[in-house]
Amino acid sequence: MTGSLQIKNGKFYAVIRFKDSNNKPKQKWISTGYDVKNNKRKAEQKLQDILFELEKRVGETVAILLAFLLIFTVLLSVT
Repeated sequence: MTGSLQIKNGKFYAVIRFKDSNNKPKQKWISTGYDVKNNKRKAEQKLQDILFELEKRVGETVAILLAFLLIFTVLLSVT
């Protein structure tokens, strides 16, 4: 997952690039809420915060899936 800042209509947007479940490239535009003038550092920090939060969610999802896999494996070995 990667991201960059883009300008649209005088505002900074975080453009997040990722691959979907079919391994096709996708992108999502998320507003930082900052105007272009004098807010580049704030927008860059917001981009980093967005990427961190998304990576954290992906990690939590993987952990949940691994837990289900472990439970399923244990249940199969018991029967």
